[in-house]
Amino acid sequence: MRRRKDLVLKCVLYLCVISFCLQFFHILRHFVVSSDGSSSERGKPSADDISITTFIGKPMPEKTVPFPLLTSRTTCPGLTALPPKTKHGFQSIKGSDSFLYAAHLEKKHVIVIALVKNKFLSNRKLYCQLWYNGSIKYEDPLQVVDAEEEIIPESHSRKYTAAFIKCLLDTESAYRSEDIVAVSVVIDDKCRPSDPTAPPLTVLAPPLPGNRLTSEYTVCVTPFNFRYSRVYELIEMVEFNKILGADKIVFYNFSTGPNVDQVLQMYIRSGDVDVLPWPLPMHVDSWPSSNRPSEVWYFGQLAALNDCLVRHRYRARYIVFTDLDEFIVPLQDSNWTQLVSRLRSPPSDSTNSLEKKDYDIFIFRCVFFRKEWHQPAPGFETLASKIQSAVLGYTRREKKVLPTGVRSKLILNPRSVQEVGVHQVWQSSAEQLSVPSDIGLVYHYRSWEQPDQQISFITSNDVALRFGHRLAIKVQEVRDRLHGVPMDIDIKSYGNFVN
Repeated sequence: MRRRKDLVLKCVLYLCVISFCLQFFHILRHFVVSSDGSSSERGKPSADDISITTFIGKPMPEKTVPFPLLTSRTTCPGLTALPPKTKHGFQSIKGSDSFLYAAHLEKKHVIVIALVKNKFLSNRKLYCQLWYNGSIKYEDPLQVVDAEEEIIPESHSRKYTAAFIKCLLDTESAYRSEDIVAVSVVIDDKCRPSDPTAPPLTVLAPPLPGNRLTSEYTVCVTPFNFRYSRVYELIEMVEFNKILGADKIVFYNFSTGPNVDQVLQMYIRSGDVDVLPWPLPMHVDSWPSSNRPSEVWYFGQLAALNDCLVRHRYRARYIVFTDLDEFIVPLQDSNWTQLVSRLRSPPSDSTNSLEKKDYDIFIFRCVFFRKEWHQPAPGFETLASKIQSAVLGYTRREKKVLPTGVRSKLILNPRSVQEVGVHQVWQSSAEQLSVPSDIGLVYHYRSWEQPDQQISFITSNDVALRFGHRLAIKVQEVRDRLHGVPMDIDIKSYGNFVN
């Protein structure tokens, strides 16, 4: 009798082990995890199968791409190109106190996104070493061309400012720009070797002519900073922008909390989000403020936005520039597509002063919804609190609509814009429209920490009434997938002088 009980127990144990193994291999079918922690997809995973990796606001370990040995024979005899890196990070320009981020191929230039020290050239000569595909039989894989520095306004008198470094392509030469694989920026000596710690930048080529755009509306966002940890805000921002028409949201990551990293990984896997490392190499703002001044304005915001502009110029039909706590809201339409159509082709019975023009740049004026004025939309009192929704929980806004160019945000055709600012366009070849405030506004939700300030306000429930139920469902679906992920982490928990 005792032996029979032992046999039964062993059978039960074996069945448990077999069940566990089956579950393990069921999950393994969906993902194969490589040695560096990344996952390659083998079929579409369910929400419960999604594996999450944290990177705590810093870039993943970088790997170099297979890169043939390129050595100049005649232009700079013996000069060899070091292998470029696949992922972007800042690297110094040898012989200067300035930094490069990424290189993009355009029709007449290779444009390098840079943060440069003010007046860093001081009458010195700037060159680009362009390296060409080694499989193409050029006389020399290296071409050295002149470069120009183009400072982007809005440095706010900081030590570093955003800039384009434009490598001027020789369209009359035998070299074909589409064969460029890497670029080094050098000063004074056109044959200066690359610093081993700063190899050439991979040149990112645009899609081939005739290829379809991959995005209708791409949203470009100011870099994450101060160990950004407000998961509840991030989820609402992504989901509401998707409802409005976004099919790609691009984040630049200087620093985030581990909870936000998990959410970003989930959105990366779904294809909704791209995250680019933004490891600034200079002193930045901190919380609380330190005695040492920041060397660059607001975490290099302007350089990030212009990198996003150039990076998605031939990939997105329109680019939307907003921040984490604001939305461009159409007031007479259901989404951005309808809104832009209205602005480009106003109806004949339109009551506003819109002219029928081929506008490519739309500037939206801003109104503030102060978080000191908590007033949930009718019918959303419980739900707004449950999902910590700004859109549903704060319906009082300042009566004043700020003028164009003050806290304004943009929707634009990136092929018509050469240089963008935070609240305006600096260079373009297109008609600009300041959007009438009855057609669209920037709804900016923020705390001023001035609860006793006397400001005229009005109540606006329009967003909640038109989008509230859909938004709440989408936000709750995402939150349900994030079991155990904190919706916020107190910045004080990260210690002193967080940046």
